[in-house]
Amino acid sequence: MLEDRIVFLDGDFIAWNHATVHVMSHSFSRASAIYEILSLNESSLGPSVFRLDEHIDRLFKSAELLHMELPIPPPRLREVVLDTVRRNSLSEGIIKITAFYPQIAIDILPPTGKLSVCVIALDPHEGLAAQVPPSTREQPSASPGGASWPLKRCPLRLR
Repeated sequence: MLEDRIVFLDGDFIAWNHATVHVMSHSFSRASAIYEILSLNESSLGPSVFRLDEHIDRLFKSAELLHMELPIPPPRLREVVLDTVRRNSLSEGIIKITAFYPQIAIDILPPTGKLSVCVIALDPHEGLAAQVPPSTREQPSASPGGASWPLKRCPLRLR
């Protein structure tokens, strides 16, 4: 169950229900966040995170391009990802690393304050709901509003 998950947030491992962000945080209201989604697969050597180092490198490159300074170095983030998987006793699943501005800010530009880093590991069989957009649009420039998309329940399978 999701409520049994352990989440890494700002240097601490906390309960799923305690991992919250204010709705007026800059990243929530202005989409000033970066993230990576990784797959966790069973292997002959045990659980294996697919291309962990490449994902972390890409997250740091995204941060650099957006002039964001991550508060955690790549080797420590790597340890955090692996520890999050261990603490949640997963052998397969999905891992999401997110860096975001938690400060309440209405300004267009992101705040100069510290970024938060969150790592979540999920079991692909936990019955998460996903919205699947249609494969075609009426106009190439149209932006999907999401309101007309049917909500489909689908397992988040990795293979």
